[in-house]
Amino acid sequence: MITTYHNFVANQFARNEVAQYRFTPNGFSAFFAWYRNNEGYSEWLGTFRGKSLSLSQTHCLLDAYLIHGNRAVSEIPAIISILARVLDLHVPDMGMVVSSYRNGLNHSRLAA
Repeated sequence: MITTYHNFVANQFARNEVAQYRFTPNGFSAFFAWYRNNEGYSEWLGTFRGKSLSLSQTHCLLDAYLIHGNRAVSEIPAIISILARVLDLHVPDMGMVVSSYRNGLNHSRLAA
């Protein structure tokens, strides 16, 4: 099952009592900022290794870069090609992915 980056980090926070104590009183928002800056995406990206992704799962993957990483939609082809090569991913046609973003057909943003 594919999970959003936000939910992945939330699960890390929920399982880590030290982090819950350390980041009090700001809680999850402070932990999320720390995790993104210090741990990045590598552990989360490892959960995608060797998978064939649907269009919505590809959007979930890209949302981490577009929303949390402040990347532009124009960078989608480069992001996908690098991740596909490094993680041995099988993704939908690049033209379909890019056009669905440009046409606002991104459903996974609601979960982020």
